[in-house]
Amino acid sequence: RAKVVAKEQEAVLFLVDATSLLAVTQKEKELFRKGLLSQLEAQTQKLHDAEATRRLEEQQRQAQEHQRHERLVQSLEQESQRLRAEMLQYMQDGERNLEQGVAASAEQSAQWRELEAALHEV
Repeated sequence: RAKVVAKEQEAVLFLVDATSLLAVTQKEKELFRKGLLSQLEAQTQKLHDAEATRRLEEQQRQAQEHQRHERLVQSLEQESQRLRAEMLQYMQDGERNLEQGVAASAEQSAQWRELEAALHEV
């Protein structure tokens, strides 16, 4: 009978040890699972942060591209205005030169007529 009681006590101690071990194992599993969840949440947050950073950088790039485009358009408009003003000046100079040339030609023609008239009188 003492052997049976000893075996029962041994079995109870084994069950207590097994239950304790199981509880520790369950606790470790829970901690491990929580750790994995924390890691997953941290990685997810990093991905969201990276995506937000990428979107922000893309918006900044587009804004810079738009500013560059606006500066280019403004520069081209200024150059166009400068060229128009220059062309208008050349045209006005050409008209003035033409008018002066016509006037000089008319004056020279009048001088030739006077000269021819003077020669006919002689």
